[in-house]
Amino acid sequence: MRALVEIAAEDQSVPMNISQIAESQDISRKYLESLLIKMKKQGILKSLRGQKGGYMLNRSPIDINVHDIVEALDGPLCLVNCQMKGEKCSREQQCTTVNLWKHLSEKLIEEMQKISLEDLIKTDMKAGANFE
Repeated sequence: MRALVEIAAEDQSVPMNISQIAESQDISRKYLESLLIKMKKQGILKSLRGQKGGYMLNRSPIDINVHDIVEALDGPLCLVNCQMKGEKCSREQQCTTVNLWKHLSEKLIEEMQKISLEDLIKTDMKAGANFE
């Protein structure tokens, strides 16, 4: 998330070098590269090759939300394994908390979809952001 905010905050006509991002965010270059590749595959980023190459946004920061980013990196958001698509739980019919987990997952996704990358750029996260 920090790397993406850094990329989004820069001039979008100039790609950001992965080594520069890794250093400024204190992230392993190899690990960062794996994250950026996932975001590129999901259409959040694009890359340019060559000496002046690097990564830049593929969409406007206002059109990218926190949920898009989390899902690009980790797949569909699910608070408990039994709620994942394709998963079957032997206790599903008698589970007293199944609706709780569904509700909480839906609310978390809704909240994450409300926060755009542009919001993160404009908000001073260190000052205790309020995203309501």
